[in-house]
Amino acid sequence: MKIVLKILGVLVFLALLAVVRSEWLEHQLRASVEQTRRDVRQKKFRTDLADFDFSLAPEFHTRTALVLSAGLAVRGAQAVHEIQLRERVGTNVALAVSPIEHLEGRRSTNLWPELRLELAARAAQLDQACAALLAGPIKFHITFVDNLRLPHVADYRTLARALAVRAVLAMHDQQSNAMFTNLFALSKMVTAWEPEPADICHLVRFAVLDSAEQALWESMQTDLWSEPQLAVLQAEWESVQLLAQLPETFELNGASMTRLCRRAREERYSQKIDGWGTVLRTAITAPRTGLPNLWASLKGYRAHAAYRDRGGYEEEKALLLHFAQRHDEAKRAVAASTWHEMREIPGVTNVVPFRGSPQSLIASMMNLRQMSVNLQGQGRTLLARAAEAECKRRIIITALALERFALEHRRYPQHLRELVPAFVPAVPLDFMDGEALRYRREDDGRYLLHSIGLDGMDDGGQMLVLAELSQRRRPRAGGPRTDIVWPLRARQADVDWFEELQQEIIPEVRE
Repeated sequence: MKIVLKILGVLVFLALLAVVRSEWLEHQLRASVEQTRRDVRQKKFRTDLADFDFSLAPEFHTRTALVLSAGLAVRGAQAVHEIQLRERVGTNVALAVSPIEHLEGRRSTNLWPELRLELAARAAQLDQACAALLAGPIKFHITFVDNLRLPHVADYRTLARALAVRAVLAMHDQQSNAMFTNLFALSKMVTAWEPEPADICHLVRFAVLDSAEQALWESMQTDLWSEPQLAVLQAEWESVQLLAQLPETFELNGASMTRLCRRAREERYSQKIDGWGTVLRTAITAPRTGLPNLWASLKGYRAHAAYRDRGGYEEEKALLLHFAQRHDEAKRAVAASTWHEMREIPGVTNVVPFRGSPQSLIASMMNLRQMSVNLQGQGRTLLARAAEAECKRRIIITALALERFALEHRRYPQHLRELVPAFVPAVPLDFMDGEALRYRREDDGRYLLHSIGLDGMDDGGQMLVLAELSQRRRPRAGGPRTDIVWPLRARQADVDWFEELQQEIIPEVRE
């Protein structure tokens, strides 16, 4: 009997020792996480969702409701989504849509009447959205449940497309005021929006900028402008800073991921398996399936306990350090004056993967989400996409200044320095390398304006065209050209060449 009591005493002592050791290790891990949290917060890195203020003044709710209502209204407008703006018909030439008398679509020989009907049916919502955009800054309300909810981004992007097409229709109908109103509201969708600190919001903003750039290029092919209208638009695009808010995105990502990590650590395992009672009853009543399920549940509990007691703390610490480093890299990147400086910083051109605890799905979730962001950014990181957007912003400003110069002098300048100081304070620089934007005036009065693009190679304003989809037909080394181009307007010879090219290449590509 004494031996049994001694054995029981030893077992109890060992159990207590294991509990004390487990509690001590958990205390140490928790203390290590809190110390890491304090360290990164000292570097001005926000670690908790409570650090972010997502409250909105009533005026924002009113304006954003009108904007999103218009975006929702144009979802089903088929002709709006069918028009292709600035169709490329050469290596540095694009086709303007508005002068075309009969615009063919997939379902119609002339899209203009159908487009008028679609936009007229939604005119009230679109007019209210334009008024809201011109009235002041735009911010959206965001919420957290299990993750960040951003239901507004799809309708916002749809509205941008509708305003771009609406402006082109106004150009076609020679309605100067309507063209300017829609282009100004479309520009405000970029310049007046204070995007939420989420990757997708910035990517949508850059996509809206692309729509604005296409519509503005179309407008420059008309004679509907007045100098004050051009000056107002130029000042609007000069007022915005596209890169400044990017570091905050990494803070919010870090705060939301560490929150998920804590929630996963605090979650009861029985909730995942619908209760132990259910698992045991199944094992007794249906042993063929219930016993393997019981064994899998026990193994799952062991992994869950390991994550709860140790892995979760280690992962939370790793998340804090990971996002603090990404935040620091983003701050250095947005402080750079050129893309050449930005791309030397780690994490700018390539995604830095997060490696978390083997018991957790957070690392997989993060890396899958990053792949989705890269897919939305067409294979480029968020910072690379931002650099492209900044470059396009500078091209837009320069193109507006060139148009103002042409209105006054009845010609385009021979060099960009002729714009200084009446139209721009200094020669516009290419964000990619800090040199002057590439500009060339053609003999026929047209001009080509371009940036060297992310690859840093000046291809003379070349851009992808249909023939380059077929590497069998026109193979060349060095990959696709990535110049960012404000292209020449197509002439009839360019259109004829493009139509011949389509007939020759498209059957081969389909094969």
